[in-house]
Amino acid sequence: MALWISLLLLSGAACSARKPLTEMSDQELEELRAWPDLPYTPVEVGSELPQIPSDVPPARVDRPRELYVRTWAALQHLPHDQARTELTQALESRELAIAYSKDSPDAGGVVLREGRPLLVLNANVLADTKPYALVNVWTTLTHESEHLRQLRVATGPALEAFQYGELYPGERFTEEVCAALWRDERAAYRVECELSNTWSNSNQGFDQICRKLNDDPAYDQALLRLMVFAREDRNPECLSTWARLAGHPHPEAFGVFRPKR
Repeated sequence: MALWISLLLLSGAACSARKPLTEMSDQELEELRAWPDLPYTPVEVGSELPQIPSDVPPARVDRPRELYVRTWAALQHLPHDQARTELTQALESRELAIAYSKDSPDAGGVVLREGRPLLVLNANVLADTKPYALVNVWTTLTHESEHLRQLRVATGPALEAFQYGELYPGERFTEEVCAALWRDERAAYRVECELSNTWSNSNQGFDQICRKLNDDPAYDQALLRLMVFAREDRNPECLSTWARLAGHPHPEAFGVFRPKR
């Protein structure tokens, strides 16, 4: 017993002697952020390639009208019944508007603009003509349809998460808004992955998360890596909250933000 107490005291002394996070080097922070891959059982994927329709017209990245026509045609062939129906109805009723961006780091997004939902789509994703590029459009539309459903019932911090485009420059999210963002993205990627996993060749850059769909700890780990990669510069105030919700052993290590060089 005395030996165990001594070891615990020594361990506590070592922890308390750890250098403050703000004084750690980039390498030391990265070592604290490191997280060995969690075990998971890969999800079984479909056995067939996606069937790409021939009547979805091409579009040039700088031609909004062409992009809209391609978006509408792709939507009518979207192999997710609920997402196709809800997005079609929202566009036809003018509940939802569409805008295109050539500079967005995301494939898509749903935000509030002057109280109205706006679907922002990446023009480069829409205009891509590589084989099976339309699959990226389908999975993006399915992902964003889930965000539209979330927005319809959002209140409080969850609603604020959709208003980030209207915040003043430099304004940061609260921990509650960061947590709402995590929950929304966790659900939206799940819906997207369920569609993606129906095909045998759905490797659109998300296999690392989609194959882990049935193992929550591994799925959350993959989601954290994806969100840190995509949003570290945009939402640094959220990283430690997301790491905590993902189950990272040292979420505090994500609370020190250093812009990428």
